[in-house]
Amino acid sequence: MKVRIWAVTLAAAAMSASLLPTTAARRLGEEPRLDDTRSSMAVQLYHPPKASLGQDQTHNLLRHHRSLVNHCRDEIATWMSCNFETLRGKKLYEISMPGSHDAGMYTARSCSTVDLGPAGDIGPEECSTVTQKYDIAEQLLLGARYFDVRPMIYRGELVIGHYSWVEEALGIKIQRMMGCVGGTLAEILKDVATFAEGNPRELVILSLSHYYDRGKDGRGRFDTNNFEMLHALVEKTLEPYLVKRNSLNSDLLDMTYEEILEQGNVIALFKPVDNTDHLEYLDHDELPIYDKYSKTDSVNKMMNDQFSKLREYGGNPEQLFLLSWTLTLSETDSVKCGTFLGGGESIKSLAQEANERFSEILRRKDGGNLPNIVYTDFIDGQSTKFTLMKSGLSSAGHFDLDLKIDDMQHYGTKDDVCLKTFGDCGPDEASDHEHNGRRYCLR
Repeated sequence: MKVRIWAVTLAAAAMSASLLPTTAARRLGEEPRLDDTRSSMAVQLYHPPKASLGQDQTHNLLRHHRSLVNHCRDEIATWMSCNFETLRGKKLYEISMPGSHDAGMYTARSCSTVDLGPAGDIGPEECSTVTQKYDIAEQLLLGARYFDVRPMIYRGELVIGHYSWVEEALGIKIQRMMGCVGGTLAEILKDVATFAEGNPRELVILSLSHYYDRGKDGRGRFDTNNFEMLHALVEKTLEPYLVKRNSLNSDLLDMTYEEILEQGNVIALFKPVDNTDHLEYLDHDELPIYDKYSKTDSVNKMMNDQFSKLREYGGNPEQLFLLSWTLTLSETDSVKCGTFLGGGESIKSLAQEANERFSEILRRKDGGNLPNIVYTDFIDGQSTKFTLMKSGLSSAGHFDLDLKIDDMQHYGTKDDVCLKTFGDCGPDEASDHEHNGRRYCLR
């Protein structure tokens, strides 16, 4: 009988219970306004046919999210809109925002394996590849604005992957790319488009890199055709909201926040591939970001290293500084976690340890340099809270997404429900009831 050493039985994990929002349709000729002060968040639950899931469960659906600028006291979901008057004249290197590491790895499926014959299979596991609890729509509601997106091609579809080259494991020669598939790129881009449409004062940055074609041998690098496929999907989904190179009159770092929003509220940065100069896109050189992770599983070593880098490289008007508040699994733990070997750390457990130390971001001065991106695993809203406090911006503290979902489930599935945690119902809404200190209005 074979024993799975680095287990990959992820049938349940492949069908995560994440929120899957749909793109709100834009009315023909209607453009988002920067002075938009709509102040509601419409929510409903969605129950897709169980047969399509392959298991007995239901998924929540966030259909639409609008600007909450009149109710900013308790929402971090639109913190940029809430602080627009403060942000509008600032350059990006004067702003700090939460970032999501491996943002599309909120599930793990179709993991690669190596067959060792009678000894069993070896391959990655959910605990060594999943980096986020929430999908992109939820991460946006938790305040994240910078997303590390790692596209790969699997069975002809653009998806997200968490892969790396493995020479050996447990003394066994591997010499191949190993990892798992996460969410689909189409779902992620639709989430961003939905949010961008309803929130024209919120800027979202997508960093696209670490391309991988699983159908190829070796390291599976993207060729021109692969890149054109990626570029076409991004353009098709986000076209109305994209900041485009040919519309820029100056460098992004020389523009104010408001000037950038006049061009669009989504910046998509591509890692170039050979022979793609004919395409219109922004690459990483047009928004330079200092991004060096610490490659350690020690939270103290990570903090000392990142704060040292912040002192040396932060506060530079020619680049943004990314504070990589992430811990890296050791090779031993990446093999042990989730298997019969036991005792190993996981990405999640390391993230919990790191995220418990967010207060250090406030305590440390580091020459007065502001981290422009606070980059984390397993975003839960705390990074937004501390990022805003570090920047002196207003927020209402912790946004408990799970509690908000519980409230929605308590209420039901009506399409015209508007959940407000502060303030009275609007002029075109009727008060229905309150539950757990939250007001429910009917349109």
